[in-house]
Amino acid sequence: MTQTLEHSESTTKLWQECLDQVANCIDNQDDFHQLIAPLQMVESSHGVVVYAPNSFIFDRVRENYLAVIEKHIRGQKSAYEAIRISFVMGNPESEQSSSESKKTTARVPGGPYPLNPRFSFDQFITGRSNEFAFAAAQQAAANPGTAYNPFVIFGSTGLGKTHLMQSIGHAVLAKDPHKKILYLHAEKFLSEMIKSLRHGTMDTFKSILSDADVLMLDDIQFFANKERSQEELFHRFNEKLEDNKQVILTSDRYPKELDGFEDRLKSRFTWGLCVGVDPPELETRVAILIQKAQLLGLPLAEEVAFFIADKIQ
Repeated sequence: MTQTLEHSESTTKLWQECLDQVANCIDNQDDFHQLIAPLQMVESSHGVVVYAPNSFIFDRVRENYLAVIEKHIRGQKSAYEAIRISFVMGNPESEQSSSESKKTTARVPGGPYPLNPRFSFDQFITGRSNEFAFAAAQQAAANPGTAYNPFVIFGSTGLGKTHLMQSIGHAVLAKDPHKKILYLHAEKFLSEMIKSLRHGTMDTFKSILSDADVLMLDDIQFFANKERSQEELFHRFNEKLEDNKQVILTSDRYPKELDGFEDRLKSRFTWGLCVGVDPPELETRVAILIQKAQLLGLPLAEEVAFFIADKIQ
């Protein structure tokens, strides 16, 4: 018997509230954004159905987070307390024939790894320390795969490398919502690769990397001295460049200065454009402080911002 799926506004709201609660109760926010946020929930004649977009996410969620998700779904309303909750792999859109089937929940176009909505070009504060990197990032976003490929942003922690990287992803999606954007921190890449090797799902892991139109790897210095991971990265890197698909990397130093990397990888990292981000000057630090305060809804006088920025480099 075919089940009828419903994607009502009330279901969407309940699912979003459930996601907010799950996000608040788990420590690993990378896992939330990369594994849990892509899930979709619909109501059916048989209960509630939660969809995972691919086997990679399905296996990780089932292994680590399914119990907590079910708990918070049941807590949304009394009718859910004894309802059947199914966790499946697929897309509810393919199982619905009405126009309502096109409504989705907690899903970002372009792929299974959502970007931080705050990391966009219009939210990035520019100054002398980062204006060249900012301009180059905009050019890479306007011409993915052709302008600068690979595009490498390097600099110390906390200077906005991740923000700039994800801004490119947002800009690419704004221009073409069908593009597949894949953002992974290097440590997440390593942990998921190990899990894939352990569970015998390396083909799925490789497929997710290969399918991305824009591959973004954050903090690649964590690949140092990890030969198996560097080998996988080398092949995926070559594959992307051959297909004219964009590769964006961040690092804490200029790629050729990275220790524990094969020379062939370091050489490829510099085939495109490498741009450095320096510590911001006083005026830029003030602007950043004021913006952060506004995002948090906190009043911050300009003279106070100047005092803080002057004391903290």
